This record gives sequence, C-alpha cells and structure tokens, in this order.
Amino acid sequence: MMYWSFNLEKVPDLSLTKYMSLDEAGVDGVLEKHGSFLRQLNRKGNLSKVYFHLLYTYRPEKAKGEKLSISLIASGHEDALVHTKELIQNSSLSPFYNIISNEYCNVISRETETSNETKIVLRNHLGYVKTYAFDGSIKCTGEYFRGKRREDYFRDAASHEIGYSVRIIGNRILEISSESTVGANGLLKCDKEYQYRSTLSKREFFVQPSVILPDDNDLKYYKIAEWKMNDDARLYNMLRLMQGLDTPVTFMRLRDVLPIKELRNRTSMKATRSSSSISVNRDENAEETLKQYNAMIENYECSPHFRMNIVSFADDVDVSELIVDAAGAEAVESGSYTIRSISHEENGDKFTVYSNMERPIDVALPEVINYLRFMPTLFLLEEAQHLFVLPALFDGESIEIPKETAPTYDSNGMKIAVDENGYDVIFPISLLKKHAFLAGVPGSGKTFPARH
Repeated sequence: MMYWSFNLEKVPDLSLTKYMSLDEAGVDGVLEKHGSFLRQLNRKGNLSKVYFHLLYTYRPEKAKGEKLSISLIASGHEDALVHTKELIQNSSLSPFYNIISNEYCNVISRETETSNETKIVLRNHLGYVKTYAFDGSIKCTGEYFRGKRREDYFRDAASHEIGYSVRIIGNRILEISSESTVGANGLLKCDKEYQYRSTLSKREFFVQPSVILPDDNDLKYYKIAEWKMNDDARLYNMLRLMQGLDTPVTFMRLRDVLPIKELRNRTSMKATRSSSSISVNRDENAEETLKQYNAMIENYECSPHFRMNIVSFADDVDVSELIVDAAGAEAVESGSYTIRSISHEENGDKFTVYSNMERPIDVALPEVINYLRFMPTLFLLEEAQHLFVLPALFDGESIEIPKETAPTYDSNGMKIAVDENGYDVIFPISLLKKHAFLAGVPGSGKTFPARH
C-alpha cells in the first residue's frame, strides 16, 4: 500500500471579495461544493480502488495557529494513485483551499536553460518524474543546505542519493527539505501514539418476527437506524471542543466505495429469508425489514455511497468519545448512533493516526452475520458530506489553524499588537526603512507602534 499525503496550512477567509464572484460563495457555498468534491472522490475510488482519509489532529504543545493540523490522505497501489494530486488540487474546492502535496523525492538532475532559469527534475515516492522551476522563492531547509550557496545546490553526486521531503502545490515547489518529514511510502511522519480509539456508526438493532414459525430457530431481523442530516453541519463545534479540551486527539474519517452489485449480493440472502416468511404467513416485521433493505438499495443505486469509519484517538477514553459524539451531535439531525471504544490493551498495540487505514473497521454487533456487517458504516453522499468536511468559518470565528488573512509570523520581526483571534501581529524589521501609513480613529493605538 502506498500513499499520497496532502495538508492545509490555512483556511479561507470567506469574507474576502475574491470569493464573492464565485458561483457559490460564503459558508453555504463551500458546504455545497463539498458534495461535488465527494462525487469526484467517489468516481476515483470506483475506477481505481483508491481510499481517502481525512484527519484532524490537535497537538496542544504546538505554537498558536499550529495546534490543529488537517491532512487528506489517498491510499492504494502505486498505479491506482496516478493523477490523484491533479484531482485533489484542481477539484471543486480548489478555489477556496490551497491543498499542499507532501512527497518523498529524489533529485535526478539540476538544469539551467539559456534564459538562466534553473529547473530541477524530481522523482517522487510513486515513481512519477516531473520538472519544476527552482527559484529563490523556494524554502530550502535541512542539513544538506546548511553552509552552501544556492547556486551549488544539487550539483554534487551525493545530493542525488538523498531522499527529500518536498511540499508542492500545482507545478510550484513551496519547500524542499533534507530532513525526512515524509516517509518513503508517502505518509507524513508522526510518532504520537494513543491509548484509546472510539468509533461512531449508525445504531443497529434486531426485531423479532411478528409471526413465529416452527423452524425459525430464534430468527431475528437486523435493521439500521435511518439518519436525517443537519444541512448546516460543518464540525465547527467539534473543532472548538478539541481546542477547549487542549489534549492530544485525532479525529479521522476513512472512506472507500462499496459497489452497488456487491451491496445487492450482500443483502439478497436476508431479503430471501424475509420473503419466505411472508409467503407462509404475513409477518409485518419481516415486511418492514425487507422494505428498508429495498429502499436502501434503491437509494444507493441513484446516489454515490461510501463505506466510512468515523474514528477518534486519544489518551483518555472520555475525550475520545466526546470528540466523535460532538461530530455526531452536530451532523445528525434525527436518528441515533452508537459509540464504541477500545483500549490499546484490547487492540494489542497502541494506536497512531494511521491505524486502520488499510481496511475498514468492523463495528457491527458480534451476532450480525458476515454479509450484513457493512451496514452500520454505509453512507449516502448526502450523509457523508456533513462528516467529511474541511473547515468553513463565518466572519469572527476562529480555530487553531489560521485563516489566510492571519498575520504571518516573522521570528526577526517586531511584535506590535495581538489581533482579535489571538495571533501576534509582527512588523518585519526589513520594512522599517520604508514609509508606512498607520490609519485608525483617535485612541486606537497609532502612536504606540511609532514610538516603540
């Protein structure tokens, strides 16, 4: 299994004028675009057997604005992941979010063209070879670059043996590092381990036949609670809860596609049993169960659908359960859900943010037969899009990942204020020799930065 890792550094400030010209703007518009985005992922999953994972990770020891990290990961075989980066970075969400690709690369060559434009040729962890411009805007970090002039980078043979962690958006390199922050399999390195895992799924229940036949042998009908989603859900309350708890926690959505043919195969045996009961004597519970199964199949035939695990990891079981409960409480308007937790002792090993990525987690009750165990984690697009969602904030709202308009931190700058979201406003030292215009009403603090 190989991976393609993406992350967000900032979230859009939807109050900006540049978003007003889009066909769907504001928070409601962004939430609508998530539906189109999930349709694209559904199609990719159907065609290529690629799984998609969305992770929110909160680390309280990080600096302000860096405590919450958001990662989108695609997993599959090498050939299946072709064009995944282009799909993610040019999706219906790309006008709002700069989704950065993180790749493990080797430098094949450095080339200087007649126009004095320097290019480097990279081969990433999936074997894809691509040429990028190498200019002064690219941040270069790590031991290899220390003490070297920029014009000497990648000219020695040893530099071509190093594995670099490269951050890319579109055709542009943002940063290249000789420190290994991305593994050779494409996953961002993370050494944090958790003691508990909690999962949220649709509630399961059994109903007795309303007509008992001699050969029923304790027959029960298996059903799943139906959900109605909150159309305004965006998991903001869950993200604020993460911030309020101020403890290490990861919230994760795992998704893959269950083909409708497989869905029919898995439910046909149960439907046949129910039908046989009806033919002998009218069994209203059997009819209701069969009606639910038929309606489910019809819904999934005409709508994209996903097998989805909704998971949180934490070092405290109460915290782990609070996080998934917050997600369910915001996203589900009516219908019931079940939360199940497991400790690292029961699991046999501690959990990481990448636990359970290679196969869906089986959360069904022990007595459920094999061909129906997928049902608690099967979701229509209309259900999935309120749980598989990137942050969309109203004006004045903030979380522990900055908006694009938040001040840029400069370690060599001068702190002149703190904004309404708690971020330091830094004035770069390099700009002190330039003219500046400070605007504000009397008493707003114009004189203070001028004096200090």
